[in-house]
Amino acid sequence: MIRILQISFLLIFITKELIGQSAFVEGKIVSRTNREPIPGVIISFKNLSDTTEKFYTQTDVNGHFAVSDLRQNKKYIIEGIHIAYRPIRRTFATDNPYIYLGTFIMSDTTIPMSEVVIEGRIPAVEQKGDTTEYTAKAYKTNPDASAEDLVTKMPGVTVEGGTVKAQGEQVEQVLVDGRQFFGNDPTVALRNLPAEVIEKVQVFDKLSDQAKLTGFDDGQSIKTMNIVTRPERRQGEFGRLNAGYGTDDRYVTTGNLNFFRENHRLSLIGLTNNINQQNFSMQDLLGVMSDGGQRGGSFGGGMFLRGGGRREGGRPPGGGMMVGGGRSANNFMVGEQSGISTTHSAGFNYSGKIANQSELTGSYFFNYTNNTNPRDLSREYMLSADSSSYYNENSDTEQKNYNHRFNLRLESDIDSSNSIIFTPRIYLQNNKSINSVNAVYLTQSDLLLSQSLNNNQTRTNGYTLQSDLVFRHKFQKLGRTISIETGVRNNRKESDRALNSYNTYYDEYSSITDTTDQKSDILTNNLSLSSNLMYTEPISSSAMIQVNYEYNFTKNKSDNDTYNYDQITGAYTNLDSLLSNLYENQYITHNPGIGYRFRSETGINATARISYQVATLKGEQYFPLSSKITKNFYSILPSLMFNYEFSRRQNLRLNYRTSTISPDVTQLQNVVDNTNPLLLSTGNPELKQSYTHTAQARLTLSNTETARSLLFFLHFNYTNDYIGNSTIIATRDTVLFNSISLNKGSQLTYPVNLDNNWSIRSFFTYGFPFDYLKSNLNINAGISYSRTPGLINNVTNRADVYALSPGFVLGSNISEKIDFTISYSANFNFSKNSVQKELDNNYYTHNAGFKFNWIFWKGIVFRNEMSNTLYEGLGEDLDQNIIIWNISLGKKLFENDRGEITLTVYDVLNKNKSIRRNVTETYIEDLRTRTLTRFLLLTFTYNLRQFQERRPEFN
Repeated sequence: MIRILQISFLLIFITKELIGQSAFVEGKIVSRTNREPIPGVIISFKNLSDTTEKFYTQTDVNGHFAVSDLRQNKKYIIEGIHIAYRPIRRTFATDNPYIYLGTFIMSDTTIPMSEVVIEGRIPAVEQKGDTTEYTAKAYKTNPDASAEDLVTKMPGVTVEGGTVKAQGEQVEQVLVDGRQFFGNDPTVALRNLPAEVIEKVQVFDKLSDQAKLTGFDDGQSIKTMNIVTRPERRQGEFGRLNAGYGTDDRYVTTGNLNFFRENHRLSLIGLTNNINQQNFSMQDLLGVMSDGGQRGGSFGGGMFLRGGGRREGGRPPGGGMMVGGGRSANNFMVGEQSGISTTHSAGFNYSGKIANQSELTGSYFFNYTNNTNPRDLSREYMLSADSSSYYNENSDTEQKNYNHRFNLRLESDIDSSNSIIFTPRIYLQNNKSINSVNAVYLTQSDLLLSQSLNNNQTRTNGYTLQSDLVFRHKFQKLGRTISIETGVRNNRKESDRALNSYNTYYDEYSSITDTTDQKSDILTNNLSLSSNLMYTEPISSSAMIQVNYEYNFTKNKSDNDTYNYDQITGAYTNLDSLLSNLYENQYITHNPGIGYRFRSETGINATARISYQVATLKGEQYFPLSSKITKNFYSILPSLMFNYEFSRRQNLRLNYRTSTISPDVTQLQNVVDNTNPLLLSTGNPELKQSYTHTAQARLTLSNTETARSLLFFLHFNYTNDYIGNSTIIATRDTVLFNSISLNKGSQLTYPVNLDNNWSIRSFFTYGFPFDYLKSNLNINAGISYSRTPGLINNVTNRADVYALSPGFVLGSNISEKIDFTISYSANFNFSKNSVQKELDNNYYTHNAGFKFNWIFWKGIVFRNEMSNTLYEGLGEDLDQNIIIWNISLGKKLFENDRGEITLTVYDVLNKNKSIRRNVTETYIEDLRTRTLTRFLLLTFTYNLRQFQERRPEFN
């Protein structure tokens, strides 16, 4: 790893040729005998002035070929080779950005196989500046494959539990031909678009809208995947309809229809099922849904949840608004839920040109989920160097969740000097949940300290209204711009809760019992205003300076009223002042800054920025007692971005930025949350903002001739005044601050500022053709380390977690008829604690997978999917070997195999289980949840494909 970095920095000083503008070239090849299109013709393009520059592609089923990587104003030789036809050759010049070569005619002939020599292969992956571009044709998939099936074969891309990762980072947005597709939900695009319409997949760091218009990187980029469709698939209709029914009344119906025209596109999607199928990412504005949870035999793989992860285990640290080196995306997306879900969803997406210089993208999406999730939870808390306590819980949760998402985006060039980007959004959510819990607290010697039986019923409604506007004016001098970005956001949540609990607290000789019967009305409201005024001025042909002033204002209000049941009146009229609170806070920042950008002809692109932040945090409590607090913070926020292109195939990117994160209103509000009477939590009005340093390095190398690629990624994070958790575990009846009574066998968690929170992680992937099996092999590995501090009974514990995760993916590249994928990943996790060495823990998981799809005699389809998960080091009850096996047999129907009827057996061996271990600075937790076990499903599928032949506008 060090050797790679040394070589990379050495190569920085090597000057290579400049990257020119690209030309798009396409054409068609037909047979002289019957004028039918010829698929599978190997096409090569050779630059006459640079013999090292070669590109390869092949014709599709319509005889069409296209390539977009040729340089403009160059001469090329195009050659076409097919085993059954005579080769073709022609010279042409790329004197336009679009070249249509017309129709080539190939004559039949007989060529012995030994005489056919192919000098190269289709480039699987190529580095273009800071964009990694994958060629879809280099990764063969079956005709029914989705975009998700395709990208998982690409080096450095993984999809797990509904989360897409590329180059070691989570993909936050998937575009289709550069346009938004159902807002910021990556899963919708990947699971609803067929692989056959994709020409290329691009992965890059997308600039913010203001940076896009000004050309000055402001450090607020997000990892983005852009799906480039094939030119001949951009005019027509395509989609997929699927319906199935099976044993145990299991059912599924899905559908997607896409209507593509030259300048207008409309997509419709729908889904209803009770088999845990979710073709979208869940959006949790209210923070009420269970943690991401993975289905089946999957495992968290050393997932490191800070501060308990769930509300009753303590409020999660962090939160608030991030300002400075980058602002938080706050899209509230969560992964797939554990348990068993019934899901209904529908939506539409439109994108198109509404005027000569304007593009409009809009979408609406609705989803309803009914989730049932029985689970068993076991925790071991670290009290001191020689003492522990145990918390065990059996719970049963049912949630009904409704979501509405409206997204709109307008990009318009008003004239040659003025442009705007307007992005309004509306999100609505309604959630109803019933949670029954049976929990016990035990000593290290298994003596019973406390027991709780409680039932929670909660109804929550909320919305988010958000609008962002960017305006830019270009002056006559190239590079001189002035722009302003403004944003307004309002988030409101209302909930009512009914809590009934029966709690028993034990000592050596007796026990105390209390009951709780109460209702709570909770209101939280957040209003945020932001603006950023930026001016850019070129000072030379390769350098530019930028001056900006950023202002942010956030106002939060939280009103919590809790009433106990009055037996005299028979109503909930007794206001509980300990559980009730009215609190408001404001967070205001002023950020003047200056930046410098340098871009050279040798491939260097560097940006340095620094700003001075003045922040004011105000808090005021109105009930039950009146109090005010004001804190001022002064921070210097530097950032640096360095990008170097060694060549068209090699790129090094370095990033460093700083940011501050303010505590949110729930962390500041001094009110007790007794959702679980054994696990209480409250806020801390004395919190300070945290200050974070983030550094990243990414090296990408690719070789188009050999189709090999290499990626190395390194991420470092360090936080001062980290907002962590302090947990008080009562070993005897205790009265804490603010008159909080803590019975023996219960605990209280509240947020505090701590230091020495940092993490480092690396990711490596190497992809290359494995010609022996006509496949592509991707080898990857990751190493991570994190240190998280926490307080346990006022003693600081540092939880150090080390993780090693090697793996590989072998994806076939044989044909569309035979498609297989073999994968393996291992997670080696080592955790150490400064307080109690006896709780140091090593555990391992091994995950192997095998997918095989085969289309053979008269359209018979055989599909097999098998995964094996092995757990070691979790304990005798949890160390298990789980095999999940799904198998199906189908038959293609109708013309062009558009239809299919299939019988599938899910979980043939009936072994599906869900196990997960979480390690925090306070406890070690094991979680088992309910899963969907064996069932049969008979489905019918119809694929709509109706494309118009692409006609060039000029020859």
